[in-house]
Amino acid sequence: MVKDRDSRFGYQRLLKYGNTLIMRTDADFSIVDVIGNCEGLVGLEPERIIKGGPAIWARLIYKDDIRRLTQRIREIHSAPREFIEEFRVVNQKTGKVRHFVARGVPIFSEYGVLEGWEGIGLDTTEIKKAQEELMAQKARLEALFEVARAVQTNLSPSLVALKGLKALIRATSSSSGMAFLYDEKNEELELIAADGVGSAYVAEVERRIKGPSLVRHSVTNKKGILIDDIQKDPRAAVKVAEMEGLKATIVMPLMVNESVLGAIVVFRRKAGGYSDADFELVSAAANQIALAIHKAEAYELERKQAGYFSALYRLSHELSKNLTSREISQQAIKILYQELPCKRLWLGILNEQGTHIVGQAGFGPGIRKRIVDIQIELNLEHNFLDKALEERRPVVVLPEDKLRCSGLTKILNMLKPRAFCIVPLISIGKVVGILVIEPTVGAGFFTPEKMAFLNSMAGEIATILMANRFESRMAKSDKMRMAGLFASGVAHNFNNMLQAILGQASLLEMQVDPDSNVGKAVSVIKSAAGRGASLVKQLLSFSLTEVQKKARVSIPDFLESSRDLYRSLIGSTINVEFDFRGTLPPVDIDTVQIQQVITNILLNAKEAIGDKKDGRVVISCRRVRLRSGEIDPELPPGEYVSIEIRDNGVGMDEQVVARCFEPFFTTKNTDSVTGLGVSGAGLGLSTAYSLVKQHNGLLTASSVLGEGSAFTIYLPVGKEERRGDYLPNNGTTALMVSLDNTQKVIAESALESAGMDIVSVATLSEAKRVMESCSEMKLVLVDVDLFRDDIERFVALIQTRFKSAKIILFTFSMPRWSSEFSEYDNVSILEKPVAIWALREKIYSLLGGLESDPSFRSKRSSDNSRILSVIEGGKAQGGKAK
Repeated sequence: MVKDRDSRFGYQRLLKYGNTLIMRTDADFSIVDVIGNCEGLVGLEPERIIKGGPAIWARLIYKDDIRRLTQRIREIHSAPREFIEEFRVVNQKTGKVRHFVARGVPIFSEYGVLEGWEGIGLDTTEIKKAQEELMAQKARLEALFEVARAVQTNLSPSLVALKGLKALIRATSSSSGMAFLYDEKNEELELIAADGVGSAYVAEVERRIKGPSLVRHSVTNKKGILIDDIQKDPRAAVKVAEMEGLKATIVMPLMVNESVLGAIVVFRRKAGGYSDADFELVSAAANQIALAIHKAEAYELERKQAGYFSALYRLSHELSKNLTSREISQQAIKILYQELPCKRLWLGILNEQGTHIVGQAGFGPGIRKRIVDIQIELNLEHNFLDKALEERRPVVVLPEDKLRCSGLTKILNMLKPRAFCIVPLISIGKVVGILVIEPTVGAGFFTPEKMAFLNSMAGEIATILMANRFESRMAKSDKMRMAGLFASGVAHNFNNMLQAILGQASLLEMQVDPDSNVGKAVSVIKSAAGRGASLVKQLLSFSLTEVQKKARVSIPDFLESSRDLYRSLIGSTINVEFDFRGTLPPVDIDTVQIQQVITNILLNAKEAIGDKKDGRVVISCRRVRLRSGEIDPELPPGEYVSIEIRDNGVGMDEQVVARCFEPFFTTKNTDSVTGLGVSGAGLGLSTAYSLVKQHNGLLTASSVLGEGSAFTIYLPVGKEERRGDYLPNNGTTALMVSLDNTQKVIAESALESAGMDIVSVATLSEAKRVMESCSEMKLVLVDVDLFRDDIERFVALIQTRFKSAKIILFTFSMPRWSSEFSEYDNVSILEKPVAIWALREKIYSLLGGLESDPSFRSKRSSDNSRILSVIEGGKAQGGKAK
């Protein structure tokens, strides 16, 4: 007995602070003995447990487990045997639930009668928690794997977000969710995916995300948010959440390398439904989704760029097959409509005089022929169009903007366009035309990416139109040269035949009676031969260079002195107006020949006006600077005086304008097959063209059928006048410092085409001597890589001496020098190697107004003698002045 008692006390000491209970019950499961940490595990003393009888089990065991255990006890009571069960126990002091595993063994008497049960109960709460944590971790890993698998394919960012969102909703047992993209630069949110919510809720969210919201708060602070009940959160749009009955919410930013790409939101319709583990799971999944979206954006960008390059190649390839500007424009509109989501498109090109935008092609609802062929007069007011042309960049016009576009208001009111964009077509710094595009998706179409693509497409169209125009001018120039050669050959041979006819007719005339039939026939022969000789003379004047008696003449004075001649020539019913603006330099011309040119053009205008009551001819002259190939490939760049003769007669179509300078081409009494005159007419304009060419100038024509025609004579400024204007105070225009041979060729090509004079030196000391001898400097170009630290002092010297001078620096170290001179408004940096077009556009953007500035000139060799003498006097080794 003593031995049993000692054993009992030993067990009690062992189990006092453990997690095990040893019990003994009678046959009815009433506890008769218990050893262990009863108070710590179940919250009751052993005596109270023993006194509780069979009812103690219902008090201790968790209610959800008691029914199962009761059923189990009934089963084993009928056939007693060993059993093992798991159940939960409620601690009577703390109310906490603990997990137990119990093993029971039946006790029988020596007669085989069940006397009771003996067993051990082990507290497995901590083990259970570890198991649950492992299971939760496993679930999180599975969820992350599902999210990663869902977003691993190369899809668009919106599809990646939608797949990731759906996987996350399943992993977190959420009811719904949304995904957003965020533009950090513009601080704009865009809803790109939603699941488990209605369209009305989505529409309301899209409206509200422009302002303050939980999503904006999360992406701005770069932190996730866990909310037990969003309907009670003061930061939330409560009424919007009530629309779908949303409560528990997790908002998580989508981030890659501290950069916020967007946010993801999941909801449950039960308050307090998310745990910290759920929050961590959403955070980890958000990282996976953000990385996938980042990759998708990169892939999407590559795909779009490939598409853009393909579209540009297709545009260039297809347009180069066309022959006329209208064909190019029509094909361009067709390709643009296929490549872009457009509702309407319209393309117009600048006419030769730069006075009108002439419609060439269009597509879309309501775009009929009269709209396609519309002409926009640039002298009138067009607020957004003027802005696009002046700033040479696309301009977006929104529905709420008040558009002023003279002549187009009625059409715009009829078409009622939504947001549309005016894109200038620019090539080599010159406006060629405009493209107007109205997208199907509204203002959302005009993203920076789309605008860049539009600019590229517009530039390609402009380049092809410019090349086509240049080729047309080349073809026209070649045609006129061949016409001259042909006319010369025909005239000489025809003259020989006329000589024989006239000689024989003269012999006959001496041998017959003038009043006889033969005599009369001889008279007719001689008269016809005389007209033929006159025609030959005109042909020769077109094809041969006549002896000229040139004189230095002021064009305004020349025209003013001929005012009465022109009025009598044109007739009293037609109003003749004169428009002379500004001071014009004199030109070297043969006044008789130029008078003949103007007379021929005025006679043409008189016939074109006819009996029109409000007939009008305007004779104007201007000083203009032409770039290389701007008007004609054979016309060199430089300064010219233009004489324009404009009438409001019947005008000409494109085909007539293209042939109007051909010998014998006329619209009066013509051959039905060739279009040539059959009565000797058709040499007036061709003769005028030839005479102007002999003055190293050019005669051009432009016309609009039904509105009138304009003929422009370009005459080069006299050479002495250029020299006088060029260095009034021993100044120069452009200085190149330390440029290598390749850079010089590129720079000289760009500067000469801009009509600028150039001096080139090898060292800074030479440059300083040149600057000391000049009173004015327009532009300085320097290769800074050869001088490094000295360049700052040199730039400071330029700014001190020539405050208005512009400076262009060439360098391989673009970031360094861009930072160094970031606060200098007159300093521009170009990265080497430098392309001629980039340099030319930079010169135009820096200096501007080249056409109207008399200090810019194209000829430079003899005009630099004064500066060269300074350089030659103290030139360093290797220095060379041009």
